[in-house]
Amino acid sequence: DTRGKRATLYSDPVTGDLDPWLTGLGIPFYGVWATDGFLYMPDRAFGAVFKIAADGTATAFTAGGLLASPVTVAQNPVTGELVVSDIFSETVVRLDEFGNQTLIHDAVTSGGLISGPGGLAFDPDGTLYVANNTGNNVAAIAPNGDISLACDDPLLASPGGLAADGAGNLFVASYDNDNIVRVRLHSGEAEVFADDGFMIRPNDVKLHRAGSLLVTTRNSALVEVDAAGQTTVVKQD
Repeated sequence: DTRGKRATLYSDPVTGDLDPWLTGLGIPFYGVWATDGFLYMPDRAFGAVFKIAADGTATAFTAGGLLASPVTVAQNPVTGELVVSDIFSETVVRLDEFGNQTLIHDAVTSGGLISGPGGLAFDPDGTLYVANNTGNNVAAIAPNGDISLACDDPLLASPGGLAADGAGNLFVASYDNDNIVRVRLHSGEAEVFADDGFMIRPNDVKLHRAGSLLVTTRNSALVEVDAAGQTTVVKQD
């Protein structure tokens, strides 16, 4: 069990490139297909973000520094920069095109509004939403860096993945409540959007290009949620 620990990154003796495949990925979490065509995958065991090409070739994009157990990578739709959350170091970090890290906020700079950050989602204007797993709330970070509380409704219980639809709705995987919560961003009001009794510990949610939501769960299921909150099991192992 490597949770909470730092695994070893092995390097090629000729090029010096860090190679996760010599031992396999440790604990890969919630990545993003970026506009440059690469998949950026955080790995909690390595304390790193890997850059994975379409053919499966992987290199370490960034490792260590402000990262101890990165959970989610998201891409800013305005600047194109990547942002990563780290649940153990309680940091939200900006990555430039070379993988250099810059702190956006941590538990101290945010005045406690960053607390076990996990899921991330951007609005079209570049506002970043952060699900605080241990804080049981969602924070909003404006493009200028100002941070505020977007929602702290009791319906949020160990919130994980986030998905923003660009129309003022934020969908939150409420892990401990086994459901998906919709937050109206203009008011901060929350309501249960999908709760079929089947989604056991939903941990991530993404907006499908068709307009539905795709949810992954702890019971190894991929669930589609339509605009009315109705669910369909796409796949379960």
